[in-house]
Amino acid sequence: MDELYTQGYLSFAFRRTLSRLQEMQLERFAGS
Repeated sequence: MDELYTQGYLSFAFRRTLSRLQEMQLERFAGS
C-alpha cells in the first residue's frame, strides 16, 4: 500500500498516518 503515495505532497502525511495505524495495531496486539 505504501507504493500509492511514495511521491508527491501526500507522501509525508500518508506515511505518518500509516505509521500511526501500525502503532495502534501493535498496541492493541500487545494489550490483548
